[in-house]
Amino acid sequence: MKIASLLREAADVLWPVACVGCGVSAASLCDACLTRWQPRRFALGEHEQLTALGDYDGDLKSAVLACKERGSVAATRRLGQALADGCPAADAVAVVPPSRAGVRRRGFHCVEWLAGEIARRRELQIVRMRFTTGAVPGTQKRRSRDERLSAARELEPVRRLGRASDFSGLRVLVVDDVVTTGATMLAAARAVQDAGADFVGGAAIARTVRRSGRNAD
Repeated sequence: MKIASLLREAADVLWPVACVGCGVSAASLCDACLTRWQPRRFALGEHEQLTALGDYDGDLKSAVLACKERGSVAATRRLGQALADGCPAADAVAVVPPSRAGVRRRGFHCVEWLAGEIARRRELQIVRMRFTTGAVPGTQKRRSRDERLSAARELEPVRRLGRASDFSGLRVLVVDDVVTTGATMLAAARAVQDAGADFVGGAAIARTVRRSGRNAD
């Protein structure tokens, strides 16, 4: 997967067709789009906060889909750079794990590229999340908030080498691509807290807003 992502990134840089956001500039993600998408803070739970570049709509939605569905590594990294500048102070980033169905269908997990760029830019450790039961839930897209909460209850953080270890006092930023109901992000927050770490907030490219006007993941 590492070699595949490098090849994807090289293709994005050497032969960009059009900006994945506006579709105008001949770049994987143009400066004009990045200027429009500045990191902002949103409410995630009662006390938690989410840093995102905007709402999951319009050109930003197009950019997310290019990263998530088409595997644009260069665009994902540029979004990670923009997002990193607005994130709270942390010692590590935690990657929200993908669904098994998503990995089978796409062959990659763009959140790892996103979190990796944030970690590189901020000089942070990388913590991965895993499902302790070994049963990774299926696609999240059609799940209700309660179903997402139930599916994410068996999360735990692990170090880069895949071993659980001492997380006491570690300030952790949880990273995902899109926050829809907030359930998965909050479940990951509880997991890092249960492991003894401090959850400093979530980070995502975009967040979905419910029609009622309340913030969503």
